Amino acid sequence: MGNAGCSPGDNRLDAPGEALVEASTDAPSDASIDAAIICPNCDELLTWDSTVSDHTTYGDITTDSTWSDSYAWQMLDACPGWSINEGHEGGIGDTLEIGTCDGGVVLVWIGDRFSAFKLSQGWTGKTDTGFGIGSSYENFIKAYPDYESDSTLIDKDGRASMNYTNGLVFFDDSLLTQLLVF
Repeated sequence: MGNAGCSPGDNRLDAPGEALVEASTDAPSDASIDAAIICPNCDELLTWDSTVSDHTTYGDITTDSTWSDSYAWQMLDACPGWSINEGHEGGIGDTLEIGTCDGGVVLVWIGDRFSAFKLSQGWTGKTDTGFGIGSSYENFIKAYPDYESDSTLIDKDGRASMNYTNGLVFFDDSLLTQLLVF
């Protein structure tokens, strides 16, 4: 599923109603917040550094982005298919969450600061080690040795949630169902 309004291979739009702009390869993805809005697709690659949280990326989005929640509202205007996720509109005591891909890609802001992204059913991409939603628990443990390979982590129904240096993973029926990266 691609984003209408973005040309193949490009996922940046100018502010609403503006022309498409070229993605810069020199600047960090949040350096030109006022000039270009990033519109991620459902199949973006997750490059997940297991040891350093500020090097994790989802397409052109990095977990060390310093975007305020105004960026989320700009994305809602500029990126077709994006909407408020499950009523999380921000404010005191609530996160601001916007999502696409039937909720499979969700970006989260806490206290006016970009905080995390959630990937679940609807995300059709993979991690840089080749894992996506539906990957097996056993293969995931082999690919990410920083996780404890303790069989007690998974219950009799194949459910598990595991903390990672900069995220959480969730399994059901021994299959990966969600990644939360912060």
